[in-house]
Amino acid sequence: MGAFHPVTGAARLTRLPFVDYDYRADPGIMIDASGCASLIVEHVELDGNLAEHVIGGKWSVDEGWQCYAHGIHTVSNDRVTIRAVHAHHFAVDAMMQVDHRLSPNAASRPVTLMDCTFEYNARQGLSWVGGNALSATGCKFNHTGRARNIGLDRVLSSPPGAGVDLEAEESIVRNGQFIDCEFVNNVGAGVLAASGPVQDVGFSGCRFVGTTAWSAWPDKPGFRFDDCTFLGAVVNPYGDGDASRATQFHQCRFDDDPAGSPTGQVYGGVNLDRPLVDMSNRENVLFDLCTFRATRGSALPWSTRAIYKDCTMQQGTGVTGYPRGRYIGRNSIIGKVDINGSTIGGTLQLNGRFQN
Repeated sequence: MGAFHPVTGAARLTRLPFVDYDYRADPGIMIDASGCASLIVEHVELDGNLAEHVIGGKWSVDEGWQCYAHGIHTVSNDRVTIRAVHAHHFAVDAMMQVDHRLSPNAASRPVTLMDCTFEYNARQGLSWVGGNALSATGCKFNHTGRARNIGLDRVLSSPPGAGVDLEAEESIVRNGQFIDCEFVNNVGAGVLAASGPVQDVGFSGCRFVGTTAWSAWPDKPGFRFDDCTFLGAVVNPYGDGDASRATQFHQCRFDDDPAGSPTGQVYGGVNLDRPLVDMSNRENVLFDLCTFRATRGSALPWSTRAIYKDCTMQQGTGVTGYPRGRYIGRNSIIGKVDINGSTIGGTLQLNGRFQN
């Protein structure tokens, strides 16, 4: 996979960007469906055999190997159901969902994933680059960018390296729902939403574990998390002057305990304070009935204009947290914090003392 000389077959060392199709070699796609009325794939294992690939030079506009080496590639189908599929060790994605040139008012064309495991793929577990209405229930999007290639004698990965990447390309991505899913130990973010017109995606009962990268990066409007667990730092939740568009967390748990990590590692982010959530001055990000426990070297969230409602926060010694913003309802904090500039409605108990 990658760039090879079209005559000699020798691997071509490239300097990116490099997109000469004469040099490109694609391992291919196992299941490629385009324009179908209905597609059902169920109860199969798809093995991409990443370890045995012969790897050429990088082929991409920006980074990595952006070739065709996918388990499932679905394009502009009316209805897709993927059930109990184990897709692993693909040199690009386990699955890529595409719906070209959709307008914001396009009718839904549902894509349904149930009880699937997408793991040890090089670029993404799932790339959702176009579509309206995708749901995933009981699925695992884990260990992206963690599998070794024999010829390279190292792991093979291409950015973004996410568990799930929501990246609208000349289309829209909206109305997604992830229920009881995992996003664990990916070389990139567990869930990444940072590019294109993406909005209105919900997560319920999900688990996010960032070992060497962010557990989640939800930088698009209309993202909501209910009853989710985050181990490892969250970055860039979407802020907006319209609170209904800002990211919302309801009854979620944020922790830094390495006992919950499959590798014993927990990512703290690039901020030296290692906040559990790093949101800078993003406005109206809501934490409702959430629990924060930063007792293993991390700090409480770094914010200036977040909303904390009925939250419980605990922080270990030796660090200072900056969970500034607006406090409503009944909140409690244990630990050294700077909440200068915050507004308090309701009650805030800080280290046993009620604040005005």
